[in-house]
Amino acid sequence: MDDLAEGDDVTHGVIGWPRAIVTGLVIVALGVALLAYGTNELLTRLTGLDRSQRVGIATVYFFAVLGGFAWGLRRFQRRGVI
Repeated sequence: MDDLAEGDDVTHGVIGWPRAIVTGLVIVALGVALLAYGTNELLTRLTGLDRSQRVGIATVYFFAVLGGFAWGLRRFQRRGVI
């Protein structure tokens, strides 16, 4: 039974366990780097602003990167890359 609607362009490629593990590790490492370290760097570099302005900018950055990251992962998944 297939849960896909007609016209979905999902290719059902099978990837092996080694590739799945490496892909998962790369995705987690990239997510941590962009979301945790990137936000922290942004907060430490914006010294000319007061606390609430830095928090606002860091929050917008975090959720924009999170949304872009989720969108990109979904695109890769739909194309059968991951």
